[in-house]
Amino acid sequence: MVGEEIGINDFLEANGIEPVETDLGEYIIQLRHETRATSSVRRSMSPNARSRRPSSKAHTDLEAGRNLDEASSLMAEARAKCVARFLAADVGITGANFLIAETGSTVIVTNEGNGDLTQTLRRCTSCWPSIEKVVPTIEDAMTLLRILPLLG
Repeated sequence: MVGEEIGINDFLEANGIEPVETDLGEYIIQLRHETRATSSVRRSMSPNARSRRPSSKAHTDLEAGRNLDEASSLMAEARAKCVARFLAADVGITGANFLIAETGSTVIVTNEGNGDLTQTLRRCTSCWPSIEKVVPTIEDAMTLLRILPLLG
């Protein structure tokens, strides 16, 4: 959300850099040119015309009559189009669930593997969490990780 709040994607685009979201829901919202919201996956993955249209417009090199009626089809297409771009990127920008003050470590929890694409595979990684994500110790982070699913 920090990147959204400061308008990083607009800034990058204005300076000739094409940002590509690694989160599937965020990628579809990016194709729609909409503002991000915390429930992005739920609202972006319903296989309706609102989800199909941006994919059809952005991926013009693919077969025009392809089936985009199922969420799985949209996901497969987004992965096929984006993975090569992710692997070729020089910089990854990510948030974090926690920053550990005693070690300078970041903790990121993801269900899509997009954290791997941004934090571990890049030559340069930039982590932009909000200040309330800072915890004093690894033990504090582990305690909070246990309750993270409850925080929604």
